Amino acid sequence: MDRDRRLPRRSFLALAALVAAALVGGCDHFGWPGDSRLRIGVILPFRNDSQGLGANQCRRALESVLPPGGDGYEFVYRDDRNEPARTAELVRELVEREDVAAIIGGMTSPCALAGAERAETLGVPFLTPMATHDAITRGKEWAFRACFTDSQQGERMARFAWSELGVESVVVLRDATNDYSLGLSDAFTETFLRLGGRVAATKTYRRGHDGGGNLVRWLRENPADAIYLPLYRGDIIDIISKSTRLWQEREFVFLGGDGWHSAQMREFLQRAPALPSRIYITAHFAWDDPGEPARELVEFWRRSAREESPTSAAAIGWDIGRLLRRVIESGVRTREEVRDALSHEMERFDGATGSFRLDPERQVPTKDVHVLRWDDGTWVLSDKK
Repeated sequence: MDRDRRLPRRSFLALAALVAAALVGGCDHFGWPGDSRLRIGVILPFRNDSQGLGANQCRRALESVLPPGGDGYEFVYRDDRNEPARTAELVRELVEREDVAAIIGGMTSPCALAGAERAETLGVPFLTPMATHDAITRGKEWAFRACFTDSQQGERMARFAWSELGVESVVVLRDATNDYSLGLSDAFTETFLRLGGRVAATKTYRRGHDGGGNLVRWLRENPADAIYLPLYRGDIIDIISKSTRLWQEREFVFLGGDGWHSAQMREFLQRAPALPSRIYITAHFAWDDPGEPARELVEFWRRSAREESPTSAAAIGWDIGRLLRRVIESGVRTREEVRDALSHEMERFDGATGSFRLDPERQVPTKDVHVLRWDDGTWVLSDKK
């Protein structure tokens, strides 16, 4: 009887030893035992996309370049519901349970900030598609971005408004609960004042607490040439809808950031009964960009997706796919090698969303910023630098 009991225990110990050895060996190539594929985590708000962030468009474009089941890689998807705490926890889960070599994630600045901090402590490359807050990558070894920063787009819009539009005074409306809104408004305001412009007033509100309720009265009390709205779709729609009377009374220039550039926002503007006469935004992508990478994407998208043009999220997903393809084809095997390969490829890369370049003085990457204007039911390229 005792002998019979010892046999299962010995078998169990032997099996445990084999599993442990296999797991240790598996860590060298970041995949399950016996699997040589590079596992890449993707953390985006696939279901909770209330602001029209474009997570699913980003995924579709990414998989257009790197189809599921391709050689040498595998995507592991997680939904963070656009909740920063969940983003950070999913980073840990993907590293510790799924053994990923890199993570694409953080569609908004709060989520990317949380995810990048966790990735830094765990030593895994973290690439955000569209989160523009400067602190996401500042001072970090493992964090990357496929987009410009708030500083870059805020400064770009301030200079465009001052030099190209002749705007001399602005009012700024920003959301105190949103890191993206605060960072972008600060960058715009600092540059506009330095150029000689005047900020007539700044209105800071908390989401859900009368963001646009008294906007008309506030604008009448603080007259200016333009209003800067570094916000997301829901807030912008609310403000435009509640301020129709003002646009009928006088010409007013609307200025915005990349949070305006979504398919849902475009649909709202096309249906809106009354709009300001001039609307300009900074964006990651322009469908009428004459550059070859952008033209290639637009042609592909019209054939495959049967849509007129891809969104910024789709264009960035496309560029990330092309970047990752180069990284994968370079034969990287460790997280350190993935990190170094990403850094090398992003020093000089021409994509559908523009060019990446490494600033030799500050040693930080810069990215093209498109300025778009609303023209006859669509966004068209107004300027690009």
